[in-house]
Amino acid sequence: MESSFNQGGRSDLVAFIGTHIQARRWIIAADFNVELQHDAASRVFAFSCFPMVNGYQHAVEKLNHVFPHDFKKAVRITNKHKKFVRGADCFSFVIMVPPPRLCFNEGSRKVNLADAQGLLFDSKNSPYASKLLPEHRKHLNDLYQRALQNSFSLDLFENVLLLATFYTFITKAIASNVDLELVGWFPDRDKMTTICNSAWSSLAHMIFLEAWYQKHPGKKPPQIGLWDHRTRGNEAVYDPLIKVPDFLAATLCRWHLSNNLLALPDGMSRRGAKRYRELIKAWVPENPRLWLGRLFAEDGFYRSSRVIAATTKKRLAEITPPSDPSKST
Repeated sequence: MESSFNQGGRSDLVAFIGTHIQARRWIIAADFNVELQHDAASRVFAFSCFPMVNGYQHAVEKLNHVFPHDFKKAVRITNKHKKFVRGADCFSFVIMVPPPRLCFNEGSRKVNLADAQGLLFDSKNSPYASKLLPEHRKHLNDLYQRALQNSFSLDLFENVLLLATFYTFITKAIASNVDLELVGWFPDRDKMTTICNSAWSSLAHMIFLEAWYQKHPGKKPPQIGLWDHRTRGNEAVYDPLIKVPDFLAATLCRWHLSNNLLALPDGMSRRGAKRYRELIKAWVPENPRLWLGRLFAEDGFYRSSRVIAATTKKRLAEITPPSDPSKST
């Protein structure tokens, strides 16, 4: 994915960071759509990065000022909405993962489950895992113990791995261009973020530490902060921060790139469809504040590509799934 990101994405991120050169603390908020229902094209992981020059509250207040409480129910898309993701306040990453499952799909379930167990065993015994806090090491071990159960979901575990990998990738990208002191990870609530007390973050932190010490031996790494979205009252911070990645994930998971079709959710109103189209056209094409990529399996290898979108006269067409998927032709 590094090579795909280097094809324009890194220079765009460096330019954005250059406008916030004094920020040593950053927020990475995330939302995702990983349920491939009806005609959804991809699993989508969306991230928005905010510099904390004056603390996280500044970003929260700016988002609350621009966006309504429930953005998906906005009556209309305003110029403020359209301009925000192209502006100076955030840089976003969207990574699309088309079906089928990338990992653990070779041979029988028994073989695939053993592969997952082996990966987690190696992770929890890694020398970099020993650098985690005791409770985080416990969460990683708890995930390993969960994987020993026959009912362990490989689909869920792959999503955990992808989330951890993507958070590590983005944190590394920022740390490569900033004297980073602290980065706060703010993912939305989901099965993959809550399993075994947010074990995904222990895995992500371990992967990041390995990459950090290999590149900066002996240098102190930045602090990783994870806000617990289950703590009462934290929704006042979480909900505004995930508004942009929430809409990006919900919309772009239904964008079929090969034929430029937008698969609308069953029962969506014409107003809702218009809102989806407006935001894709306003936020995605030729946006230096958004990197859009794909991760997929091909010929037995993992591959990535950068998605380049441009404004054309060709209309973004729509397809509406039937109410009963079994009646699809």
